[in-house]
Amino acid sequence: METSEPSLRVQSTPQWLVERLPDLLLISALLIASLRFIAPVQQLTDILLYDESDYLAYGATLLQNGLPTPDWAPLYAVWYFGLSLIQPDRIDLYFLNFQLLCLLLPLVLYVTLRRYATPPLLAALCAFLFLIARANLPMWPRVSHFALLIVLGSLIAASFARSRTSAFAIAGFGALLAAYARPDLALAALLLALVVGITLLRNSAERQAANWPLLGGLSLAGLGLMLWLGPPVGDGYRSFAAFAQHFGLNWVRWTGSPLSPWTNPFEIIALAFGDVQSVGGALRADPGLFARHVFSNLARAPQAFFELFFFHANLLLPPARQALEGWLILLLSVSSALIVGWRRREQLGGRIRTLTPLWIILGSYLPGLLIANLVIYPRKHYLLILGVLLLIGIMALFGRPGNTRTSAPLLLTLALAAAIAIFTPPATAVLPAAQTKPTLATVDFIAALPIDGPVYMLEAEGGYNIYLGDRFSRVAEYAKDAPFNQWADERRINMIVVSPTLRNYSRLRDDPEWQALLNDPAAQGFVPLPITGTDRLLLVQQSLLEP
Repeated sequence: METSEPSLRVQSTPQWLVERLPDLLLISALLIASLRFIAPVQQLTDILLYDESDYLAYGATLLQNGLPTPDWAPLYAVWYFGLSLIQPDRIDLYFLNFQLLCLLLPLVLYVTLRRYATPPLLAALCAFLFLIARANLPMWPRVSHFALLIVLGSLIAASFARSRTSAFAIAGFGALLAAYARPDLALAALLLALVVGITLLRNSAERQAANWPLLGGLSLAGLGLMLWLGPPVGDGYRSFAAFAQHFGLNWVRWTGSPLSPWTNPFEIIALAFGDVQSVGGALRADPGLFARHVFSNLARAPQAFFELFFFHANLLLPPARQALEGWLILLLSVSSALIVGWRRREQLGGRIRTLTPLWIILGSYLPGLLIANLVIYPRKHYLLILGVLLLIGIMALFGRPGNTRTSAPLLLTLALAAAIAIFTPPATAVLPAAQTKPTLATVDFIAALPIDGPVYMLEAEGGYNIYLGDRFSRVAEYAKDAPFNQWADERRINMIVVSPTLRNYSRLRDDPEWQALLNDPAAQGFVPLPITGTDRLLLVQQSLLEP
């Protein structure tokens, strides 16, 4: 690992301060900019349900229900549980996590870049652009940001290792931890474990330099983690479900089918591949169709990648010119890299050899990330970690050895720090203020009702009950497997959030009993209540409202 080694002599405080002053100034500026950027988030946006709210629920109920399965991000649940001790209100907890991850990542990215010899001013620019990019604030769900935080933390820790073997082991343990938030990172942990073993077997110098207590401790910790939580990939069902939904996105686009890829994914899989129960089964059933899906994803990935990292809160041009400014940033970045590379061409060969351990670590993440983006879909939160790791590898290439202790020009540092702190653009440039907040409006409306007794709520949005308390349980629309009245009786449905999504859901839309309820709720004992500020209607069983 190419970083500067800690000095063996004790430095005076003034000397240490002089060396670290650029970093302290730039980190302070990034912190101020981040705090300003995230401050209005709760006023700008609505709560999003399904995955992120499910993760929150797992954390908030961890003591009652235990950890979720390995493929449902148990480490993220632990993170949410820790935050819930600070902020027990679940709505505020949602936004606290949202803001905290947005604030931490640019700071940790800056430290990571500096540990791998990126000059301070360049590291600060990269971290600042990440702060205001679409990759940071508006992305949902946030679990990839949490996993990225773990990956960056492990890279920082690995940069202090005294041998390559120790660095590989630290990075591998970090990949294992991150896999309990993003299962597709498990392959990186396995590859790095193999790298550690091969390095020790083939290199006697590494065997002598290896920190054996550290290697043993990390090995035992990793084994204990897997025995406790199970393999991070789980039983494969969630991976297949993710494949089914995202294949469905392509399939609906190709066929014009009215089926929803989110709520009818397995029906789509059955139509396309037949009776298959795994990603491998789909590949074997129809390799041509599977390949079409992969190539569609490959064709979509560059545009998604560009929008993720180069669309940002505009600094130079009007907001409507976001794409143009993104292209200008890309052009400036590529041309600057080529110019610097040409000027340092004589040193690049040695620099590349020096960075081999870092690139082995970064490269170990590529197979799993590429599989996730090509076999499943190039969703932006799948591309996030890949893009940041590529940035670190490129920035390290153009850094200078020992630059973690090299000061930048003080006046230039002050100017950049002031510009970052003062001229941070508003968050509305990447997270436009929501005209309506239907989720929050629905939660507030239901919470204000004088309801007595347990509530079994049919809804299609994905988890209002999480923010309404333990008396509320969700009945998912996709669980319907019988005529509506029979199914409603079996599930004890006594509240229904009638939204456009629920009205148009395929299993309900053609059910005459459901249509009869919508046409005359009172005939079946339901009270219709329009939810103020939304396009939704609440049907409440009369008995729930009786004192």
